[in-house]
Amino acid sequence: MKRRRLITGGLAASALIGGGAWLRPAARAEPHNRYFADLQTLMQRDGPGTACLVLDLDRLNHNLIALRENMPAGKHYRLVSKSLPCPDLIEQVLVTMHSNRIMCFHQPFANLLARDFPDSDLLLGKPMPVPAAERFYQRLHPGRFDPQRQLQWLVDTPARLAAYAELLASDGPVSAYELIARLEKRQERKIAPLTVYRHLDFLIRVGLVHRLETTQSYLPCDHPQHAHESQYLLCSSCGHVDEVESEPLGALLNEVAGQHGFRPDNAVAEIKGLCGSCAGREPPGTGAARGN
Repeated sequence: MKRRRLITGGLAASALIGGGAWLRPAARAEPHNRYFADLQTLMQRDGPGTACLVLDLDRLNHNLIALRENMPAGKHYRLVSKSLPCPDLIEQVLVTMHSNRIMCFHQPFANLLARDFPDSDLLLGKPMPVPAAERFYQRLHPGRFDPQRQLQWLVDTPARLAAYAELLASDGPVSAYELIARLEKRQERKIAPLTVYRHLDFLIRVGLVHRLETTQSYLPCDHPQHAHESQYLLCSSCGHVDEVESEPLGALLNEVAGQHGFRPDNAVAEIKGLCGSCAGREPPGTGAARGN
């Protein structure tokens, strides 16, 4: 049997392996054939307990060519780079498939691929938090890769964008049911409350929206470009909310929690009172009376 070209490496290589079910030997009580015996020798060469990945490049290329020659008309191949991309292997697959299209899911890999494949057509496989998108541009390697022309951000759903736009257009915090009513009026149709709650949960998760616990309402983040812990100044008179970032206050809250043996998830505080405008209109002494 002609010895096939094999390469071995650690698990840091991308887990794209040629072959399929037809490669496995029959489930019979007999020794493996020469091909599988060679594979076993290669995997055992570095000793037991050592992670090893074996790629049969001949069979990989055979399968890639078969896929390329059987692609439906008008369809294009895009390589999905998963959690541990291997640039050399990605290059071989792209060359064999006559493609420059890649999909990835994480900001660090997007920067790596833009650097190593400056002529690629790069698609993000999921919506990216605003801080991650900012980091991509901050760390973009100077070269031929043009994000405006070659990078496709995954567009979010129109429904989530509509919910976010409605919050941005609001003068202050909005409850979920107020948001539902506004969306229904604007779109002239009924909207399931559960759907809107899911949109809000996602927007909170990616750092675009905050939820005020004391009023059970939502407002867009004033600083979505970076992760942070916020404190909120809530006016009890007009409902205005100021989002502030105070590292000393956050540190103090964490310190007080630590003195009680409490481990906080975050140092968010909501402080009720009067904004500057309302405080200026209030008669002297009223604030003290309200505090009682």
